[in-house]
Amino acid sequence: MIDVIKTSKDYTKENSVTNLPKLLPESDIPKLLKTAQEYQSRDKALTGNYIFLSMSLQLYAGLRISEVIKIRPKDVLLDPDNEEIRVVSSKSYMERNIPIPDQELSSLLKFINADRSIDINTPYIRRHPKTLWELYKKVYDKAGIEYFGTHQLRHTYAKRMLQALGINGINVLQILMGHKDIKSTMVYIKLLPNREEIRDAFKSLRIMNQIKKGEIR
Repeated sequence: MIDVIKTSKDYTKENSVTNLPKLLPESDIPKLLKTAQEYQSRDKALTGNYIFLSMSLQLYAGLRISEVIKIRPKDVLLDPDNEEIRVVSSKSYMERNIPIPDQELSSLLKFINADRSIDINTPYIRRHPKTLWELYKKVYDKAGIEYFGTHQLRHTYAKRMLQALGINGINVLQILMGHKDIKSTMVYIKLLPNREEIRDAFKSLRIMNQIKKGEIR
């Protein structure tokens, strides 16, 4: 049986003066992942690059860093019609199954699991949360992106999912995030576009429609 890594310090907390979750800007996502992928470049790069895998699991599956280090190949289902990750919450200890909605994470896990020498009962990433926190910081610095802790990618996942599900999907998001209390999930509603952002989006849409109609040249 594999020992669970424990730590007295919470390395997931972001350095913020407000309670509003810090997000990774959409425009910075490709840059961060590219930097992470190149950071541990070597033979069989995807297999050995656990920092890239860790970031992908947080960004595309919304895992806590304490959950990332427990994911094993046997916890990943990659059937053509059903791709999901089995996670045991590090907070409530309840099990949840998270669908894999992004091809990037699916392809990465398929590549790693194709290695016949892999032990399906051993976690992909056998590192202490502190080690991952420090490596994240180095990757962020190298990419020139402001760092707010490992939870930043989990927060980004939550906002993206809520945008896709809509406010009525808040209960689904609660399950995906592994929150015991719905109040923890409700904070992400504050991250949805405000009235000014919605107004600007409609202005842009109106201009695009006018261009298509030939009203603006």
